[in-house]
Amino acid sequence: MSARTNRHRPSRPLKPLSDARPRVWPNSFRWMLSGYIIVSLVLFSASLYHSYYAALITRLQSTTSWEAHSPALSGINPLSPSARLDKLVSLRPPPIHFGPFTNRPVVDPHSHEVTACLWTTENNLDWVPSWTNDWLGPTSIVVVTHLPPATTRAPHPALTRLLHHPKLNASRLALHLLYLDPATPEAPNVFLNLARLFASTRTVLLVPGTPKPPPHSSIPSLYIAYVRDPVVVRVAAPGPRTVIAINKGRSATPAVLSPVLILRDHPLWCTERFAFAPAPSAPRAADWDACLWQVQLETFGAAASDGPTLQGWRWNVEPEPADLALLSVSLTSAIRRRLDVRYRVETCVLAIKRLEVLGEEWRSGGRGRVGARLGRKSTEKMRWLHEICRQWSHGG
Repeated sequence: MSARTNRHRPSRPLKPLSDARPRVWPNSFRWMLSGYIIVSLVLFSASLYHSYYAALITRLQSTTSWEAHSPALSGINPLSPSARLDKLVSLRPPPIHFGPFTNRPVVDPHSHEVTACLWTTENNLDWVPSWTNDWLGPTSIVVVTHLPPATTRAPHPALTRLLHHPKLNASRLALHLLYLDPATPEAPNVFLNLARLFASTRTVLLVPGTPKPPPHSSIPSLYIAYVRDPVVVRVAAPGPRTVIAINKGRSATPAVLSPVLILRDHPLWCTERFAFAPAPSAPRAADWDACLWQVQLETFGAAASDGPTLQGWRWNVEPEPADLALLSVSLTSAIRRRLDVRYRVETCVLAIKRLEVLGEEWRSGGRGRVGARLGRKSTEKMRWLHEICRQWSHGG
């Protein structure tokens, strides 16, 4: 009976057999996997935020950093042209127009090259092509013209001819065109300061004359010179000295029209106080002599002995004055001499007072050998100042 009953009872469906068994992960592995996911999310979020923040800072600082490193931009850009000229130069009557970078060089502003800074007139451009090829670094030239421009954007005929000269190396040349009023006298130091202000590199060589560049064999000495304070370039090795000196190698008077190697952003700039009273003869040498006087006082005579020597360079070249009628003006000569004496007396007094204050600080702040060494340096500098300033104090 039971067998019959079991025969007619419907059979239950069979479940398919499966070899897979449910895996049970260890708790330690679960914690490791969770920690890995959390750390990955944190690192990914931090990397994404850092990239966004860096891009934002770069975009915000792009304008200021470019102005800080590019010689072509300046903080005076928002000013009107007349306001810019008033801040740039001290000429009276003021210039009509100033066009910086009429030709822009292809130069890395962070390079260690030395930019030669010169100035010339529109009628004296024949030497520029050879200079751009013989000089190993960039060149910044201010071209002065008394011809009124037709428009501020009209190309100057003389510069147009120069830029189309077949031997001109325009990629190394920065040209700046300065239109002067016909009544404005030439001021060599003003023009050199402009050329330096718009120089392409951090180190510049101020060349007051219009010479041929130095020989290639001597130019590398400019690049290896460590420039912190201005130094005067010498054309030959120093010989027996007949000028005032306070110690070995520190002379009191550099040669006429000696170039100066200086940092573009150094606080010392050539004086422009004689711009309204040009020298009747040799105006470049007269103005530059006042600048060399500044350099000597700034370095206490060390600039004339610490500078590099360029053998075989004839740099003491002064062009003929544009206005020969000035040679007969004796009143201008007398005024200029009087102003020059007064200028040197004033600068001597200020230099001596400054050194006296610094000497007191050194003596009070120094101890032992350091104090003695600073005291000796202060005494040597004071002796040099008194010796070189004595002639001008008596003359004033």
